Amino acid sequence: MRQQGLLFESRVERAFTAWISSEDGIRVEAEVVRRARLLLAHGKRHYGIAALVEAIRYDESVSLLGDGCFRINNDHRSLLSRRVMERYGDLRGFFTTRELYGRAA
Repeated sequence: MRQQGLLFESRVERAFTAWISSEDGIRVEAEVVRRARLLLAHGKRHYGIAALVEAIRYDESVSLLGDGCFRINNDHRSLLSRRVMERYGDLRGFFTTRELYGRAA
C-alpha cells in the first residue's frame, strides 16, 4: 500500500510489491492474518508485526508451517502491516505504524 500524498515509490516499496504477489508473500500475508485474528479473538486489540513475523519465521524454520523455505524480508514488515490493515476490516488499527521514510524517485 502506498501512503497517500506521496508521489514517489521507494526501492523497498517496489521490492515489496513484487514479493507480496509471489508465493512467499501470499503465504506470509495469509499467516499474518490468521495469527492476528487469533490474537484478536483472545482479546488483543494491538500487536507488533515484528513479533508475528519472527514467530512465523521460527515456525517455518522448524517446519511447523511447511517446507521451511519461504522468505520474509524485515524491510517489508511495515508495508505488510499496512496492507493487512487496509485489506481486512477486522484488523484495522491492529498494528502500530509510523510515518514511512526513505522515499526516493
